Amino acid sequence: MGRVRVSVVNNIVAPYRHALFEELSALVDLQVLYCAETHALRDWDTGRPQSYPAEVCRHVTVYPFGHPVIVTRDLTSRLRRFSPDVTIVALTPQIALPTVSLMLARIMLGDWALVFWVGNVDWASDDVGAGGLTRLTEWYCRSLAGLADGAMYYSSRTVQWATQRGVLVEPYMVGTQVLPSSGMEARLEPREGTWNVGFVGRPGRRKGFDLLVETIAGLPDQSRRRILLKVYGSGTFKSEYGILNELGVMVRHYGEVPREQLLRAYTSLDLLVLPSRSDPWGFVTNEAMACGTPVLCSKYAGSAALARHAGWIFDPVDEESRVQSLAEALEQCRDRGIRKRAVKAESCYRPASAAARIAKMLCRVVGCGEVLGA
Repeated sequence: MGRVRVSVVNNIVAPYRHALFEELSALVDLQVLYCAETHALRDWDTGRPQSYPAEVCRHVTVYPFGHPVIVTRDLTSRLRRFSPDVTIVALTPQIALPTVSLMLARIMLGDWALVFWVGNVDWASDDVGAGGLTRLTEWYCRSLAGLADGAMYYSSRTVQWATQRGVLVEPYMVGTQVLPSSGMEARLEPREGTWNVGFVGRPGRRKGFDLLVETIAGLPDQSRRRILLKVYGSGTFKSEYGILNELGVMVRHYGEVPREQLLRAYTSLDLLVLPSRSDPWGFVTNEAMACGTPVLCSKYAGSAALARHAGWIFDPVDEESRVQSLAEALEQCRDRGIRKRAVKAESCYRPASAAARIAKMLCRVVGCGEVLGA
């Protein structure tokens, strides 16, 4: 059997997946289709030219119930021209319903195999709006996977495939080159004194900065006063900063910084906290762990699947357990063993490793029975 033809349908132009797609294109004939343009993301510069074809579909964006939904106009025609053996759809609620609906007829006819990946499908109990849309998406994708013989469904919450063919694989779409090729090393040696705690994100309920503030407020006074909270990202949190100042917590706001500066900032942290109410993945977990910084990660973030190897998982809306989790993380985050495990665990999610997992999975999906690209 020749090289497998694979189309990846991604929700937005995603430069952080470029290195993964490059590795995958060495193993399969790859086409990447983006459903929409997006604002410039952080300057992910892999230093590698693009060798795979990538296109942005014609689309319109509508806003039912205040949530953006992308409707593609020419996705199926682009797929038809490429004629893939298997299509991997990286889904989010914004594109799941209209995009998969357009493809369902072809899948039902058995023209190609379809793999869904919806990232994390869990959400905090106080985030009802996002939860309702996510629940609808999950139900829809599971239903399609049950209807179409060649369809599979995946969620990074379970870290498993639910499929008639029994394919099990790690989260394949998470494969990015976090550290530059040179000039950057993880920090493994512990330091003394103030706890340097980091938060990377923007204002808004989904990222849960307000929950982090409430969690810190629940710590004993002597613990709070040992924390230096470093905040990176666009926007400000004026009301939350006022609360922290009253509690005696030191705060430094750095705003949005260049990517290389952000990576160096991770090495200055003892602990990163990701308190999201809902997050399909959360690449800050990969970034921090690659730099030797353990993560206290929300159970509602897909990257909890990574953080569990060298970090702590917590429920940011559970008042009692979240304080206990933060206290435990602060006491243990300087352990050299934890920091070494963080680096080792993250290395399994880098482009070459992720591409190899995809290749093995695709072999089983299309029944080629051999290593792709060999």
